[in-house]
Amino acid sequence: MSTYDSDAAVGILLVLFGMYFFFLALYYVVTALGFQGIFKKAGQPAWKAWVPILQGWTFAEVGGKEGWWCFIPFAGWILPAMNINKAFGKDNGGWLAYAILLANIWMLHLGFGKDQYNERLMPTAQGGKPQLGGQQAYGQQAYGQQAYGQQQYGQQQAYGQQPQAYGQQPQAYGQQAYGQQQPQAYGQQQYGQH
Repeated sequence: MSTYDSDAAVGILLVLFGMYFFFLALYYVVTALGFQGIFKKAGQPAWKAWVPILQGWTFAEVGGKEGWWCFIPFAGWILPAMNINKAFGKDNGGWLAYAILLANIWMLHLGFGKDQYNERLMPTAQGGKPQLGGQQAYGQQAYGQQAYGQQQYGQQQAYGQQPQAYGQQPQAYGQQAYGQQQPQAYGQQQYGQH
């Protein structure tokens, strides 16, 4: 093999490596710009989009998940992307397929398009993070629980009265329930007793 052939092979290899790194850098810039657009609309600092691991962590948080979700393959992208679609008002399967198949274009579309991010549209809207393990935020009740001081089924209860079971009517003062004796004043006998 001549020196000409070896120099040509080295030159071709250098060109291929150069093209590879060029497209890798281009992919990184486009991805970071997409993250930046979404982060700005979600109220996150834009610089987080340019730090490799932090961009995934922040993306998961913007998508209503804990940051460590970014380390879970596939689901760490899909579940936050579903929530981000909902936050932008794009809640259908087509937008999820868009997020999976054309992720960079999807991010650029949401980040620099006219749609606005609304965290309250996400199913996990608690400051952007889900309430794991059924924990409730301060001042919230779980489904079916009553808040402090509220009565069930619209019944009002006066001070000192016992709560009524469902279907029973509260008693007025001086009335007795079926089968119960009414309290007597001191020294009085009940009707029919001697």
